[in-house]
Amino acid sequence: MNHIARQKGFTLIEFVIVILIVAILSAAAYELLGDSTTTKVYGTARKIQSDITYAQEQAMTHRVHYRVQFTTATNSYTVQACSNQNTPCPGWSSILDPSTNASPFAIALNTGSYTSVLLFSTTFGCDYLEFNSAGVPMEGSAGVCPTPPVSITGFKTVTLNPGGRTVTVVAGTGKTSVP
Repeated sequence: MNHIARQKGFTLIEFVIVILIVAILSAAAYELLGDSTTTKVYGTARKIQSDITYAQEQAMTHRVHYRVQFTTATNSYTVQACSNQNTPCPGWSSILDPSTNASPFAIALNTGSYTSVLLFSTTFGCDYLEFNSAGVPMEGSAGVCPTPPVSITGFKTVTLNPGGRTVTVVAGTGKTSVP
């Protein structure tokens, strides 16, 4: 009996099938995970949401006004506490960032972990969100800033780019969400 020795290896059809399977799995993974910028913008939005909630909790705990001051020109925001219980606040002071235990609580976007993420806009009057001692969200009123804060109506947003990802704050409760 003559046996023809089979050569070891893959046929062209097997190779093409493997390539197609890898391509399909890669496309599915990309759809599920998104690109790194999309993931980074979403993570930054969740960080802002967390920091807004932290400011509200601190205001209720310490019974003084806290605020998150957004600065779109520098792609940054800070969390500050009022020096006393007066309204409007006569002076704001830096607080410790709970994640680093350092002062000031200032986050600069478009650098470090936040590279490529920009603070596009806010719909808060005077670009700040303030919480009174009861945790009610307030903002600067229309006109020249600074102004005494007024309660927000409806909902307000912070928008990040690229992608237009928003952080939404609801009037009355201050509940935040990242849709």
